[in-house]
Amino acid sequence: MADRRPISMLNGFSGDGTDRSINHNIDVYIIIANNFLITVFLGVIYMLRFVQKYGQ
Repeated sequence: MADRRPISMLNGFSGDGTDRSINHNIDVYIIIANNFLITVFLGVIYMLRFVQKYGQ
């Protein structure tokens, strides 16, 4: 159990490594979507700051 890799959690395995639950996969998709939205949001903020700094 100590040498389990985090990627196995992303693949939807449970603690014993046998259960591929659809709920785990949905949770992973939600996490990926949240990270994507945060990245886009930060990118927009940086673009606006760049335009304000150099566009005027």
